[in-house]
Amino acid sequence: MPGLPFTITFMIMFTCGHVMAINDIPADSTGRQTDTVRSTAPVAPKTQIPSAKTLGSKPPEIIPPDTVAIPYDREPKMISQGPAGYPRLAQAGRFTGVVIVKVYIDSTGVVRKAKTIKCNRPGMGFEEAAIKSAYQSTFEPAAYKGKPVGIWFEYEVNFK
Repeated sequence: MPGLPFTITFMIMFTCGHVMAINDIPADSTGRQTDTVRSTAPVAPKTQIPSAKTLGSKPPEIIPPDTVAIPYDREPKMISQGPAGYPRLAQAGRFTGVVIVKVYIDSTGVVRKAKTIKCNRPGMGFEEAAIKSAYQSTFEPAAYKGKPVGIWFEYEVNFK
């Protein structure tokens, strides 16, 4: 019957897998639909971009490539070295090893990145043990003109 209110029901499938149902959209006397929409998709909360206030006093330090020379006049000092567990394979064969580790120590003295530069017995597990030890180590940071700076630093880990 033309001119009488009626209801239309249909579903829309989005490519992200959520289904939005437009149910019982009332039509006015002219047959036009109104904008009543109900979604079954979860609504994400509004996210805020972290600021210096929410992150602390300063934003996180960016780790430069290890090829970039960063000036410093006092090198970092190791306060404590993390435990370097002896690799089982090396222990069973009674092997010793030396690993040179390169670490990025940030301006607070925390190791943010570590990698091995050289190992006298590769493949025995010394590299992995040295990296694990590096991340558990603590340092007094390097300084430039009296202010702490983050730098790349190399040191040796001995397995005896």
